Amino acid sequence: MKKSVKSIIMTLAAIIILYLIFFSVITPYIRGVVIDKETKKPLENAWIMAVAGTTTLTVAGDVSSYHLITRPHTRTDKNGRFSIPPRIFFSFPPPLTFGMSTFKLRIDIYAPGGKRGAVEVIEVKRAIPSPVSQDEEATITAWPIVNKMYVSVLVPVKIVFMTQSQITEELGWLSTYCNTGRYYFARPFVVGGCDSFEADYVINELLKIVESIRTPQNINQRTYYSGALASLGRLYKMKGNYQKAIDYFTAVRDFDAKQNVDINLRIYDTHINELKEKLNAK
Repeated sequence: MKKSVKSIIMTLAAIIILYLIFFSVITPYIRGVVIDKETKKPLENAWIMAVAGTTTLTVAGDVSSYHLITRPHTRTDKNGRFSIPPRIFFSFPPPLTFGMSTFKLRIDIYAPGGKRGAVEVIEVKRAIPSPVSQDEEATITAWPIVNKMYVSVLVPVKIVFMTQSQITEELGWLSTYCNTGRYYFARPFVVGGCDSFEADYVINELLKIVESIRTPQNINQRTYYSGALASLGRLYKMKGNYQKAIDYFTAVRDFDAKQNVDINLRIYDTHINELKEKLNAK
């Protein structure tokens, strides 16, 4: 009887271990330092966002998913340090799925002054962790993530040249994150979206877009300009600065009306009327 119980326990333990190996992914504990590429000094209050990509094998083919693994509002301390705790993700057992693996783990850094940096931990067999380069897209390679439980990274950040299209796209996603808690295609959504510090970062970058365009010369610039004004209205509304929100919603409404773009005019009017009611109620 004792042997039978022991055998059952050992069998269950083996099943659990096999499940954890083949049907789950564990991201490593990550400790990092953000430095200014030019001064080589650590940067405080750099905004950290990390996403892990996983692949699940199914009968219908591989299914890719993206997971936000940073805790909400992760930023560097006065010494430029940050940490990201390990996360574990599970897939369904057979016959629903046939295994799970990690294909990428990326850390994005948004630093004060509009400086940016990124680092990727790539799953490469028999690779040795190498120092992070001083390029704008710093990369390290590591042992398969499921087997490497600790990663240390150094991320240099700098002012990166980006086209208006690239900047607008990035700020569009960051604005969406602030308002909805959704960071690109990653899950889970962050309840409440960004905090005041992060909202201010996005607002400052959007104001640069508005100032740099000012008088749009073509359809692309008109689109970027209109989008930036609308995003500023939503962010100021989120922060509770209702008068500024009204100003930007009014500006984008009038701008779109002059361009004969009426698809969002009612939405802007709704925002303006709602905000005016809130101001009058104060």
